[in-house]
Amino acid sequence: VRWERPRYSRSQVAKCGKRLAKDSVLQSGDLDILHNWRACHAYVLSIFVQGLNRKIKSLELGGIVVTQRLKMKSTIVDKLIQGRSMDLSSMHDIAGCRVICNNLAELEKIRTAFNSRRVLHRRVSDEKFNYLCNPKASGYRGIHDVFSHESKMGEMALWNNLKVEVQYRTHVQHAWATGVEVCDR
Repeated sequence: VRWERPRYSRSQVAKCGKRLAKDSVLQSGDLDILHNWRACHAYVLSIFVQGLNRKIKSLELGGIVVTQRLKMKSTIVDKLIQGRSMDLSSMHDIAGCRVICNNLAELEKIRTAFNSRRVLHRRVSDEKFNYLCNPKASGYRGIHDVFSHESKMGEMALWNNLKVEVQYRTHVQHAWATGVEVCDR
């Protein structure tokens, strides 16, 4: 697979995000920057999904579902316009994956095991995204961890500091969140 490489500086990406937040009309240059920035996250996302699947297999747990997605361009722009993210260059959930577990005990086991690995990534979130301990007003429950890609190995360093959000939910929590999302649309 040939992965998209970052072609724009963080400063260029941040300025593009500010223009998008103010104007919401994509100009051709901004569309190129947004497309490249979003596409670059696919490489880091693939590494996380592989790592999650390996960790889950090593724990010998069954019935765990791992999904992945890149946030849609329109959703990224909406998030900037609404002020839910202040900066495109540091938006933490452009790349995301979900680990859907059978129960809370499995969720904690997988999360603890994944967070204790010695790898090229650094967890950059604290417990502020722990919606099990602090549910959202909507009733949403789950835990989100944000990681930053960090590598000292040659070309892999091109993607350093790109972020991936890992969401941990049970099957019941996932069904509830999906139902609310569908109703909102």
